[in-house]
Amino acid sequence: MKRDKILFGLFVCLLVFSRAYGQVNLKAMTLPEGKKIETSFNKTNRAPDRASMLARLNYEKGVASVELSFEHLEPAILFAGDISTYVLWAVGPDGTVDNLGEIIIDKRDCSGSQKFYVNRKILALMVTAEPYSSVSRPTDLVLFVNAESGEKGVQIAPFTYNDFSTRARPALDSISSIQYISDVPVALKQAEKTLDFAAKVGADQVNPKAINQANEALAKARNQKDKKMAADGARIATQFAAQAINETIKMEEEKAAAEAEAKRRAEKAALEQRASQAESEAQQLARQLEEIKAERAALAKETEQLAAQTRQLAQEREMIQKERDELAGKLKSALSTVAETTDTARGLMVNLAGVLFDINKATLKPESQLKLAKLAGILMVFADIKLSIEGHTDATGSEELNLKLSADRARTVYEFLMSQGVSTDRMKYQGFGSSRPVAPNDNEINRAKNRRVEVVVLKEPEN
Repeated sequence: MKRDKILFGLFVCLLVFSRAYGQVNLKAMTLPEGKKIETSFNKTNRAPDRASMLARLNYEKGVASVELSFEHLEPAILFAGDISTYVLWAVGPDGTVDNLGEIIIDKRDCSGSQKFYVNRKILALMVTAEPYSSVSRPTDLVLFVNAESGEKGVQIAPFTYNDFSTRARPALDSISSIQYISDVPVALKQAEKTLDFAAKVGADQVNPKAINQANEALAKARNQKDKKMAADGARIATQFAAQAINETIKMEEEKAAAEAEAKRRAEKAALEQRASQAESEAQQLARQLEEIKAERAALAKETEQLAAQTRQLAQEREMIQKERDELAGKLKSALSTVAETTDTARGLMVNLAGVLFDINKATLKPESQLKLAKLAGILMVFADIKLSIEGHTDATGSEELNLKLSADRARTVYEFLMSQGVSTDRMKYQGFGSSRPVAPNDNEINRAKNRRVEVVVLKEPEN
């Protein structure tokens, strides 16, 4: 049972931190005329843990006002990568979206309210993290969606939205437990991020003047001692950069539309030519029709085969994931038979404390070789994993001596594992001396805990 819980926990972590939102379930509200309503928001695991939102909506004469209140939000720049800000969206059941504007979060643990307007009677609300405020399509970094309003007279229509932009990507999928701690104004970092994104999409080639103006405004903002003036200057830089980005994206979209139109016209011309030939050559038309029928039948058969292959691939992926989870559990169980094994952020850590070497020696004890041979045997079975062998000492002796002794001990374990057939391509070793104690060096028991060699089974390769 314990092992099943561990495997399930690993699966949930992988699901939360590695998958992108391909679609999001929304609830469209039909707003009554002249009646103020209130709705809370559901948040995703991307949002800060303590964050919350509430919206008050009022629809009159074709315009909906949205008063958005928020608490405990952190700046979007914490996502890193291309991301710099938050945007509130109104989404229709037909898949159309309106960018209602930027949600300005200019400090850590930010609370406040903003008002937005949109010409929609039927809408869902969604908050996303974006590269800049004037984007025309949302990214899939969804943090909040409106909940089902409990107000009377409000019709709710669930629907799914999936028309996300993939131009901008974050470095982190979630900022649930992160806070902004920098003294640099958020607006300055947003301007820098927006300029970086402008360079990424080649906006300097489309509107170099706006990019130059953005850089000049940012330079002035950086030199401002007053934080408010620095933030105002940075926002000007962001606006210039966003202008260049939008022009670049518009040009790309127009180019793509022109290419699509040219392709459509070419296809239309080809069809007209074929139709003309068909009118003058009835027999050829009949033959072509038969060929088309055969092609359609073949295409239908091929489509069916592809669908079957897709289902089979999905089943195989599921089996592979299950096998990986089982292998992870087996690896930990196997390593635990050698020495104390714990899960860490870097991976599984095997703690060989005080069992391998005599004090101030780097030569393996005879009885330790059996333990390491067993470890080598396990590592030979799990042949794809990477290892970091790390030596540590207590605080007795000089720093120079401890550093050398810890490195020598790590190397001894490295060489022993190599002699047992573990490839050197999979391993690295290093010594840390007494710099990373696991217990105070105030008595012999604790010093013995600090005299150790740790073998870390790395989740990800390290330089």
